[in-house]
Amino acid sequence: MIKNTKTTLKFGYLICFELFFSLLVFDQITKRIAKSGLSNRKPFVIIKNVLEFNYLEGGNKGAAWGILKGHIGFLAILSIIITIIAVFLIARIEYIIHVVDLERKIILKLNLVKVLLIFFAAGAMGNAIDRVFRKYVIDFIYFKLIDFPIFNVADCYVVVSTILLAIIVLFIDDDILAMINPKNKTDGKAFAEKNDDVNDEVAVDSDNE
Repeated sequence: MIKNTKTTLKFGYLICFELFFSLLVFDQITKRIAKSGLSNRKPFVIIKNVLEFNYLEGGNKGAAWGILKGHIGFLAILSIIITIIAVFLIARIEYIIHVVDLERKIILKLNLVKVLLIFFAAGAMGNAIDRVFRKYVIDFIYFKLIDFPIFNVADCYVVVSTILLAIIVLFIDDDILAMINPKNKTDGKAFAEKNDDVNDEVAVDSDNE
């Protein structure tokens, strides 16, 4: 069954944008505060010998953990491309949720994937902004306990969302992944019809009993 809900779809897109924008702004604010409050100063200790805010002087001119150092232009373009792909997938999922009549559990799974993609996109875009306008990425969060490379809020968005998405993909139905796949031109209609057929069969069996 296909739903016709243009108004709710637009509202859904708006909610996605607001979450994306809020995460992006929060990342940029923390970076500004870190640069103004921590640059050329001693680290601000949160938990002694465990966690501290330690501004990386000169910034990170590479990717995570300093890899591809000196390729800031390439990394900026790559970050923007990745963000665009993530936004496209977010829009597609939102469209499927609002247009196709799906079971509640499937909608919940799609919403979870959508939210994680929003976090991922916000993180990628946050670091892309740094690379384009600052020519380096501001890093300031340091896990001293394990001597983990200094990172930032955007990195948290990307890493955590990537790990959770990888876990979800292992357990999510293949049919759901097929719906999200851009190569699928049915926009979930085939899955909805298949779902309706299954429900009809269950209903018939119940009536026979």
